[in-house]
Amino acid sequence: MKLYWLLLSSTLVGAGCSSPSGKGAGTGGDSAKNNLLAADLAFSALSASHGQQYAYMRYMADKGVLLRPSHDPMKESMVRLFIQMMDTSKSSMTWQPTDGEVSAGGDLGYTYGVYTYRKRDSLVQGTYVTVWKKDPEGRWKAVLQSGNPGLAPIHPAP
Repeated sequence: MKLYWLLLSSTLVGAGCSSPSGKGAGTGGDSAKNNLLAADLAFSALSASHGQQYAYMRYMADKGVLLRPSHDPMKESMVRLFIQMMDTSKSSMTWQPTDGEVSAGGDLGYTYGVYTYRKRDSLVQGTYVTVWKKDPEGRWKAVLQSGNPGLAPIHPAP
């Protein structure tokens, strides 16, 4: 697992995910970063309004990878199957990005923050990270997404 994070960190640093000013990407600077954070917020808003399944189908890249506790890494057909099995009738998930960065090329970035998962009368909060890549049409798509439960559970849900 440590090797995975080392490789991911090296890839993002090697892709130039920060500029000398520390304000974001070279091609778009704060504007590119703000657009990426807005995409993450729109993903969360779509999850709130239409359910996780619908939102993930819209925002995951065709070759996206999901990392979930107690699962091997899921990609392509396994991601689609996992998303199709999401039961959004009795649960909801939203999240709030804390920060993110965009590469100097403006086509790769990451966001991270805190998510809230509500199910019946309880909720769980955790942290997440999403690696994003622009598709050929210039839309941000999630290429790698991982979440970790771990913030203290709160009962009951408001």
